[in-house]
Amino acid sequence: WMPSFLAGERVQYIAVGTVDGVVDFSGLSASAIQVSADGDSVVVSLPAPYLTEPVIDTEVSHVMNRDRGLVNRLTGLFLDNPTSERSLVLTAEEKLAAAAAATNLLELTQTNTTAMLVAMLRSLGFEQVEVRFEVAWAHADGASDDTTTTTAA
Repeated sequence: WMPSFLAGERVQYIAVGTVDGVVDFSGLSASAIQVSADGDSVVVSLPAPYLTEPVIDTEVSHVMNRDRGLVNRLTGLFLDNPTSERSLVLTAEEKLAAAAAATNLLELTQTNTTAMLVAMLRSLGFEQVEVRFEVAWAHADGASDDTTTTTAA
């Protein structure tokens, strides 16, 4: 064991970033939108929402405090970039992704997408609008199925 003033490093990093919930419309085919024969109702089938990779704003994120022991400072004299923030950014991305996954962001993405489509399609004259999202889930043996959950409005 060595006291921290001799060896060790403690860094406090303030990371500012985003993770977005997305429903990708780019791969939709014409069959994704089914209009009833009387033109009063429509069913829209969409892929499952997903979370984007975290994006850290490096212009705003910064090291708040860095304490380095004497050995670390001396070693740093021989390194190209002894105080590189790359590992801090990678750690922040991991933590941001985990935090986003622990929220209801996917549910909110689905809710907001449904509300937007219902409002838009009703303004075009459809009385009944149904929005369906595909959901992929895994079995205990690792196999997966595609099922559909329906949100009607």
